[in-house]
Amino acid sequence: MFVTTSLFFWVHIERNKILDLYNSIQSSSKYEDFAVLQEYLPKLSKFTYAVTDEYGKVHEITESVHKNLNKKLRVGDTVVVNRKTVVILGKKELIACIKGNTVEFPLLHVLEDFLKYGVAIFGFTLFSAGIAFLLVVLKK
Repeated sequence: MFVTTSLFFWVHIERNKILDLYNSIQSSSKYEDFAVLQEYLPKLSKFTYAVTDEYGKVHEITESVHKNLNKKLRVGDTVVVNRKTVVILGKKELIACIKGNTVEFPLLHVLEDFLKYGVAIFGFTLFSAGIAFLLVVLKK
């Protein structure tokens, strides 16, 4: 239980940290770059583009876009991208977003929910086992 609870809080803290990083790169123009839209996934409203980091390494980014922005963009368009290299979950990653995109990044919510429900199920199981144990002990 301690391990699952610890993992939940670690993922929750990392998720909030990533959200703050995305908000900081969206609001600042310090990390602006240009990218060419390479692929479009119509069912998901996502575009794929390549961005270089500070060290010259190319990263491929797939990003969901707002439906108003989706109507304006086409594959082959050059867009302004805000980017920054950060450490996420102990690994150096490049985060990027198309300037003017207002779609919120999903941010580990699936893992956080999975761990939250795991803690709840484990707590319920432990509580039920404690009640069953007390009933057996009191019955004697």
